[in-house]
Amino acid sequence: MHWDGSIKAGDIAIVFATLMGPILAVQAQSFVEWRRQRLNRRQGIFYVLMRTRATPLAPDAVNALNTVPLEFYKDAVIINAYKEFIAHIKIPTDQPSPQAWADRRVDLLMDLIQKVSVKVGYKFDVAQLKAEFYAPQGHKVLEDEQTQLRQGVLKVLSGQASIPMDVRSFPADADAVAGYKAIVTGERALKVVQVPPDGQK
Repeated sequence: MHWDGSIKAGDIAIVFATLMGPILAVQAQSFVEWRRQRLNRRQGIFYVLMRTRATPLAPDAVNALNTVPLEFYKDAVIINAYKEFIAHIKIPTDQPSPQAWADRRVDLLMDLIQKVSVKVGYKFDVAQLKAEFYAPQGHKVLEDEQTQLRQGVLKVLSGQASIPMDVRSFPADADAVAGYKAIVTGERALKVVQVPPDGQK
């Protein structure tokens, strides 16, 4: 075997491929795994938003919404929809038309969920998201009552409201009641005791 001291380009390519092949394979595998994990996280957010779209005050719903800017920060369409939703819910609810505010909140939330659905591979439209879900009336009543209860307690604790009381009766000693009755009916005279002013006997 004779080596003439020259190295051909093909030989260099073979050596390079032999050395770099495993490294590139590991890098490619890491990239595939990173993309899979990102998709799983994004799908997780979407599942929670879908599951809680009828109960927006649920802790899971709040946590999922707060994660949207982190997982979709490069997607301008989703981020813009998120910002519009957040800007709306920061508006005080005691507007001239609370129902219009609530309707707008629902529209913006469904628009955001629809855009997230497209990103993670589903094709829902806003009308479908608004119409096709199960929300028992009892859950809404319970949520409304809990909200009213919290607001009422806070008003009492802050001094903005008081607890209404309707006193029907007081506990009384039976002997005292009989004595008062005897005085009122004239069966017993009312005894008056004169108390001297302070310092006098």
